Amino acid sequence: MIRYASFVLIALLVVLAVWGCSGPDSEEKLFEQAKAAQEQQNFKKALECYEKIVEINPGSARADEAQFMVGFLYANNLNEIEKARTAYERFLEIYGESADSGLVISVQWELDHLGRDVSEIEELILKAEHKKVAEANDIVVE
Repeated sequence: MIRYASFVLIALLVVLAVWGCSGPDSEEKLFEQAKAAQEQQNFKKALECYEKIVEINPGSARADEAQFMVGFLYANNLNEIEKARTAYERFLEIYGESADSGLVISVQWELDHLGRDVSEIEELILKAEHKKVAEANDIVVE
């Protein structure tokens, strides 16, 4: 009887642990871990966390943002352009119709400018020049 009770207790603890790790809290914890890893410039760890969010539940509330961040890290921190392209294309394939429109626009912009240095992107150069002119004329620009 004691063995049976011990087995049931252990099984219950295992079920609770697994259930607790797969709930929405774990998604938030993974997101927090990913952000912390980014701040520490541990981009591989951040990638692991973001990829796990998408893997665990691709339909979750923050999975689209996590998929975006996978592409962003590959493109802007690790300079792995083809992996970034794959991640962004996957984003559009899976979340293109349902994600926040600003995120979709950001993904498209990133795809259009992959592999280019910021100083080579004409629209950013023009924006910076307009801002300088505005500041010289005491005009507030956001």
